[in-house]
Amino acid sequence: HVQSLSVGGINEALRAQGIDQLSGETSITVVHDPSDIRKPYAREMEELESVRDLSGRIIPGYKTFNSVAISGEDKRLHLLGCVPKAYSEADSGESEPGFRAQHRPDPGATGKVSPPGSRKLASRLCHRGAWAPA
Repeated sequence: HVQSLSVGGINEALRAQGIDQLSGETSITVVHDPSDIRKPYAREMEELESVRDLSGRIIPGYKTFNSVAISGEDKRLHLLGCVPKAYSEADSGESEPGFRAQHRPDPGATGKVSPPGSRKLASRLCHRGAWAPA
């Protein structure tokens, strides 16, 4: 029996696994990476969008938004989510929380973040225009 998979379901499982694996950490760095998957020769593919190639020209492709967590002590990498823009919107009727459709980092979304009352330090980085802790 084959179960259907959704982007939202996969990402929820990744986040739950990350929370479980990182629950004992005192320091966590979260890196957000808005990336393009370039398909320069594609003409007809499902949900094909326009992206820029490395020289700045518009070509066919897909926009994604990936998030990873890096544990502070042993520097292990944990995938927290991988969201193709088109599938995220089709799956949930809206983009994943925090996803920026304009494909630019939100400088206000980078910096040190910690839940109220938490003893943990979490840092968030954005791939383009990265912030580094002091």
